[in-house]
Amino acid sequence: MGLIALGKDSSRSEHQPLLSDERYSTLIQLFRLENDRIYKFCTQSPFSACLQAGIAVHKTPQCKKDSNSRCIVCGSVFELSEGLPYTHLSNSRLFCAISGELFDCEDNRPMMLPNGHVYGEKSMRKLAKNNEFVCPRTLTVYSLDDIQRKKILYMKRLNNIFFKFFNKMSTSKTNSPKSAFEKLGLNKNPKEVTEEEWKKVLTPEQFEITRKAGTELAFTGKYDKHFISGGKYVCICCGADLFVSENKFNSGCGWPAFSKSIEADKNITRLPDHSFGRIRTEVRCSVCNAHLGHVFDDGPQKDGGERYCINSESIDFVGSDDKKEEKN
Repeated sequence: MGLIALGKDSSRSEHQPLLSDERYSTLIQLFRLENDRIYKFCTQSPFSACLQAGIAVHKTPQCKKDSNSRCIVCGSVFELSEGLPYTHLSNSRLFCAISGELFDCEDNRPMMLPNGHVYGEKSMRKLAKNNEFVCPRTLTVYSLDDIQRKKILYMKRLNNIFFKFFNKMSTSKTNSPKSAFEKLGLNKNPKEVTEEEWKKVLTPEQFEITRKAGTELAFTGKYDKHFISGGKYVCICCGADLFVSENKFNSGCGWPAFSKSIEADKNITRLPDHSFGRIRTEVRCSVCNAHLGHVFDDGPQKDGGERYCINSESIDFVGSDDKKEEKN
């Protein structure tokens, strides 16, 4: 800020922009740009930002050098890739399903079994007995020597899987959220996670409700009036599937209500609750023991007559590509 000791009729060219009425428009524009920079607001359209971000995910130093017709960056139609940064390739974001450790190209290479399941090399060798490895998902026994010989044959198929995975991650609008347990990256049973560990990845409200059996205030949860078809609700702590959108209804109680759980309480445990001088049935996640809410017998009769009264802080929503908003 400064004071110009000259009149409006000054003939000096360097002072003309400072005396012009356009200076106010310039100041407004500069203020908006600085405000956007401070608060990280995007200065371009959401469509343009999303499009460029999606293309940048696929851009690597090898693009254009080894032209690939399947690559959206190498294709001549995608000139928008010019000037965009390379995707970060220094750190893997693919985890071994057994150990939770990151895949890499040296110490923990991804190994594909003949049945198509992929695990880290370190976990397979650690769990192998008599040079044989048992697939945790199918319980099929494979020889490590056989896996080693077939690794090259299955590498092409593995690359296709990873290509589809990264393509989906960059283009899908409904990616599954990462659970709190996955963020911890621990190689242990979710029920063995300590309270201090949960506090690192849960908000204070989520921790109080899921780990201390608290209850959110009625009509305050984000999923109370949330009605979108084609999705599911999962445990906020471990990501276990709990309910589907089609079984959610507006009960008017102030909390998300469901008439049924997935596969008849597949991942839900019921416990008697005698707190506050009442007899109720508490429902918890059977995978990580997170408190979800309670189940009552005043639900829709056509669906069995039960009403799962669930805290919004205990669950997360995973949508689908064809999700549609429902009016209730």
